[in-house]
Amino acid sequence: GIGTDASMATHVSTISERGYCHVVDETGEPIRQARPPRPGQPQPPRQRGRYLVPSPLGLGLIRALESVEPELVAPEIRASMEAEVGRIASGELDKREVLERNVAYFRDKHRNLSERMGSVQDVLSRTLRPSRDHLRELQRRGCFVTEMKAGPREASASRGRRQQQKKPGQNQGQKQKHQARWRLESGGGRGRGAQLQ
Repeated sequence: GIGTDASMATHVSTISERGYCHVVDETGEPIRQARPPRPGQPQPPRQRGRYLVPSPLGLGLIRALESVEPELVAPEIRASMEAEVGRIASGELDKREVLERNVAYFRDKHRNLSERMGSVQDVLSRTLRPSRDHLRELQRRGCFVTEMKAGPREASASRGRRQQQKKPGQNQGQKQKHQARWRLESGGGRGRGAQLQ
């Protein structure tokens, strides 16, 4: 399970807000916030079931942690800690000893994770590269600007492909005009970033 009965709602809310998972109904649609329909609008269909579906970020994080510290994502670690809390409550274990042991354990895991952060970043970067299907879904939801407001770059991919098919040198005037519109932030071509004028 996820936490205790008392903490489960908080855990679900936290991992959902951080983008590690999505809360969906049985059809895979995100759970809508409960609110009455606007006047004249039909009642939306009732959503059935609540499921946690890991996001690419959540899966990437798990894979990255597994590659460096597999114990950090093992359910047994959390279960063991929950059991120790229960034994503290019943008086079987000393709170201070359990706390010191667990802090030392996670401090060691954190140190190892910090030392191997490059490996974690490699796994995350491979996992989080946007897939074509994911990009199509974002496009369907209207997340992309379809027309640029400044500069000669085309918003349409087909127009870009047509220009690539032209003979070399055919577009030199436009290229020079485009280059003239960019100014390096720290002058003389030595700046790290560029800014559109």
